[in-house]
Amino acid sequence: MGEDGENRGCCCSCMCAQIILEDLVFPILAFAIPLAVRLIPEAIAWPYPTGFDSLMYVNAMLGGYPFKSPLTLAKSACFFYLLAWAASFLAGDMLVAMKVLGAAIFSAFCGSLYVYARAALNWSRLKSLVVSVLAGSYFVSLAMSWQMYRMTLGFAFLTASLAATRIKRFKVRAAALTVLSLLTVWSHEIAAVTLFLLMAVLFASGRVERKSLVLAAAPSILLFTYQLYNPAAGGFSIPVYGFQSNSPLQSALYVSGYLPYAFLPIAPLILLGLGRVKSLEMLSLAIICLAFIFMPVYIPQYSGLWYRWALIIAIPAFFHAVEGLERLWNSGKSLNRRLRVGGAFAIAVLAVNFAMTACYVAKPPESQIKYFGEWNSYKQFIPTSMLQNSVSVRDTGYMVEALKWVKSNLNNNETALVLHEAVDNWAGIVLGESIKHVRVNEADISSPVRQNTSKRLVEAAEIEHAMGKNVYTVWWADGKGWYNMPTLPGCFVEIIRFGDIAVYRYAPQT
Repeated sequence: MGEDGENRGCCCSCMCAQIILEDLVFPILAFAIPLAVRLIPEAIAWPYPTGFDSLMYVNAMLGGYPFKSPLTLAKSACFFYLLAWAASFLAGDMLVAMKVLGAAIFSAFCGSLYVYARAALNWSRLKSLVVSVLAGSYFVSLAMSWQMYRMTLGFAFLTASLAATRIKRFKVRAAALTVLSLLTVWSHEIAAVTLFLLMAVLFASGRVERKSLVLAAAPSILLFTYQLYNPAAGGFSIPVYGFQSNSPLQSALYVSGYLPYAFLPIAPLILLGLGRVKSLEMLSLAIICLAFIFMPVYIPQYSGLWYRWALIIAIPAFFHAVEGLERLWNSGKSLNRRLRVGGAFAIAVLAVNFAMTACYVAKPPESQIKYFGEWNSYKQFIPTSMLQNSVSVRDTGYMVEALKWVKSNLNNNETALVLHEAVDNWAGIVLGESIKHVRVNEADISSPVRQNTSKRLVEAAEIEHAMGKNVYTVWWADGKGWYNMPTLPGCFVEIIRFGDIAVYRYAPQT
C-alpha cells in the first residue's frame, strides 16, 4: 500500500474510533452526571438517607411489603420495592440501599431523556446530553427524586417507552414497548395514567403504527385494570384526594404561583424554546400536566394530587429550555470568534442555575438561600434543601439518639408515644413494635390550608392517657420545631435533650 493509502486507512480508523467513542461517552455522561449530582447530598448526609418518603419505604419493607401477600406483587405498583429488596440484599442495609437506589433511579430518569432526545427528536449527542444534564441539575427534578422514588422510576420507564415507539423493526418495537409499558404501570399509578393518555394521542395521530401500540397497551391496560379492581366492592377502587382551600381565589393564586416559582431560573430559555420542540408527545404531556395542575380551581374535590403533575411538567419544560438555549447561544453580535452576545447570556443563565443547584444539594435547610427557604411557598413538595429526610440531617443523629433512649429507658407496656409523622417515620425504624407509637399526620401536602397539628397531638395524648398509659413525645427544643409547630403545647414537659431534639412527657394540666 502506498503512503496515500496508508494515510487514508489511518484517517478512516481514527474516524471510526472517534464515532465509537462518542457513541459511548455521551450516553455514559447522560447517566453519570445526574448520578454524581444526586449522590452529593447522600454523601454529605451519610449514613442517613435523604427524602421524606425514603423512610416510609424502609418502614414498609420492615413490615414485609410487598411480600406479605403474593397478590400484592401484581395488585399494586410495587416494582420499586423489588429493586429496593435487591439493593438491600447487596448493600446489607436498608437505609444505605435507599440512598444508592434513589440516586440510581434519578440517573435512569435523566438518562431516559437523552435516549428520547436521540430516538424521537433526532437531536445531536451533545444537545441530547444537555437536556439530561439540565434535568439532572435542576431543583424541581431533584425535588421529585428526593422523595418520589416510585414516580421517578415510573417516568423513566415512560420516557423510554416513548423512545421505543421509534424503533423501526416491528417485532423489536412491539416487544420493547410492551415490556417498558408494563414496567411503567408496575412502577407508579400516575405514570400509568400518563402513559395511556399519551398512547391514545399517538394512536389518534397515526404517527406510530397502531398495531404495535395496541399490542403493547393491551397487557398494560389489563394489569392496571386488575390493580384498580376491588373484588370486595364488586367494582373499581379509585383513590380520591381533595384539595382544601378557603376560597376558589386562594386555590387559583396558590396553584398559579407554582409555575413562576418553579421555572423562574430557566424561564428565559423556556420562552425562547416555545414552539421549537417538534414532539407531539412533549406537547401533549405539557397540556396533560396543565390540565391536572389547575384541577384545584375547577374540581377541588378530586384534585389532591395536582402537585405530582406540577413536578412532571418539568419534563417538557427541559426540552423547551434546551431549544431556547440553542437559539440563544447562536443569537446576537459576535463578541469573538467563538462567542456571541446571546451565548454569553446563555452561560450566565446556566451559571445561575448551577450555583442554585450547588446550594440546593450541599447547603442544609437551616442556612439555605432565600429562594428555597423564605420565598418558597411550596415547601410541602419542593423541600428547602436536599439535606433532610423528615428532619434535617443535622438533627437526624439526635433524633435517633432520642428514640434509642426511649427504647432503653421507658417501660414498654406502660408507655405510649404520640408522634408527628416526621418523627414517627424514624420511630418505626428505631423502635419497631417494641413501644406503642401513635402517628399524627399532617394535612394533605397538596393544599395551602394547614391543620392544627399541635391540637391533634394533644387529643391523641389525652386518649392514650385515659387508657392508663404514660404518654411521651419527641420534638425539637427551644422553639426550633419544624412543620409550623416551633414549640409543643405547655402540657408536654421536657425530660431529656439530645442536641436540638428532646423527649417530652405528657403532663395534663388540671
